[in-house]
Amino acid sequence: MKDYEANFWLPFKGFDKPVYAIPGNHDWYDALEGFVATFFTPEAAAVAMRARVEADNRLTSTTDDRIAWLIGEAARLRARVRRAHRVPAGALLPDPDRPLRPHRGRHRRAPARRS
Repeated sequence: MKDYEANFWLPFKGFDKPVYAIPGNHDWYDALEGFVATFFTPEAAAVAMRARVEADNRLTSTTDDRIAWLIGEAARLRARVRRAHRVPAGALLPDPDRPLRPHRGRHRRAPARRS
């Protein structure tokens, strides 16, 4: 998770819009635990990590205590990044099974003028 500060958040320093992440090949090294803890809401992160533990037939070192610790560390990291670098590190994905929807009414083209 600590790598996200330099490799993900800092390039967006001064950017004032929500930023969403897509996991890459290195995010899978820890079974997406750091990614999920960082970019999902705490509730969605806990559900996703517990589902992975179940899917792995509990053959993992991930426990409920570790899940809580990861989620807490991610929250502290986001807060520190927001404070120190003024980065929009609070845009969290509330439900990974629901697609993101564009904001309605924003970025609409102006109607064509008739002459």
